Amino acid sequence: MQRHFHEELDQLKQTLLAMGAMVEEQIRRVMRALVARDDAGAQDVLARERQVNQYDVEIDEKCVELLALHQPAAGDLRFITTAMKIVTDLERIGDQAVNVAQRVIELNREPQLKPYIPTRPSSW
Repeated sequence: MQRHFHEELDQLKQTLLAMGAMVEEQIRRVMRALVARDDAGAQDVLARERQVNQYDVEIDEKCVELLALHQPAAGDLRFITTAMKIVTDLERIGDQAVNVAQRVIELNREPQLKPYIPTRPSSW
C-alpha cells in the first residue's frame, strides 16, 4: 500500500511539473505574440487555456484523493498541501496569459504608435 502511495505522489509531482511547464510556455508565447503583434500566437494561447484548467482540476482532485485515502503525515502531507497552493497560482498565471492574449488581439486592431525596438535577444 505504501509503495502505491509513493507512486501516486510521484505521478502528482510529474503532473504538477507538466502544468508548470505549460504555463511557462503560455507566458513565453503570449510575450512573443505581444512583441510581434501576432494574432495567431495569441489565439494559440487562448486555445490552450482549457488544458491548463484541466491540469488544475486533475491535480486538485488527486490531492484530495491522496489526503482522503492515505492520510499522509509529515513531509508527504506538506507536499500535497503545497501542491494544492501551487496549482492555484499556476492556474491564475495561466489566466493572466489569456488576459494578455485577449489584449494582444484588441491592440492589433489599432495602428502601432511607434516601431518596437527589441532590447532582448530574439531567442524568446
